[in-house]
Amino acid sequence: MAMSYSAYHELQMRPGYLLLLSLVIYPYAGDERDIEEDIPGSGARVPLLDMVQRIVGEEIVSRIPKDGWAVEELHRMTDGTQYDGVGAFADWACSDTGCVVLDSSYENCDYEEGSGEPTFLWTKHNVDILTSEWPRVQEIRGKIDRLVEWLEDEPIGHFRELLDFLLESQPKTKKKRKRGYYDPFEHHCSLDQYTGEEEGDDGRDDE
Repeated sequence: MAMSYSAYHELQMRPGYLLLLSLVIYPYAGDERDIEEDIPGSGARVPLLDMVQRIVGEEIVSRIPKDGWAVEELHRMTDGTQYDGVGAFADWACSDTGCVVLDSSYENCDYEEGSGEPTFLWTKHNVDILTSEWPRVQEIRGKIDRLVEWLEDEPIGHFRELLDFLLESQPKTKKKRKRGYYDPFEHHCSLDQYTGEEEGDDGRDDE
């Protein structure tokens, strides 16, 4: 259920996701469009900001920082406020929630040759992880869903309100940010998966 690398760049997602994503620093490890840019990630964010402009207009989009805000900044400014959930969305967009279901996408999984989808094994390891993390997954998704629905109810007015709040709450001097948060190709799913190499009569290890 992660925000995958492909999903980010294809931008085929609901309007509320696009609006929130425009606030978050580019989460990946650099982009060729940034070679000539002074602000890391700003080149890669241009198509996203163009999409958001179609939703809320040029005047509002022009006020969004070119590189967005870092995850920790969004948490600091919005956690415990009426806009609680912005930080949770940023965690999700950067695959940094700490929950394997929300931090891994199908792009980060193992596949059996010829199979169109990954197969996850019923191992104790998998069951323990998913069971222990599920309450946190529900909490994060609940915060994100409430905020997304609020934004989509009145995109221009509500997004302007949220942006005003962030701009008023941010420090006067912004720290220089590092380029990217992680390399998506190194963000492999930690669940046990079937690759066709396990032992057993049916090709799987029953243990």
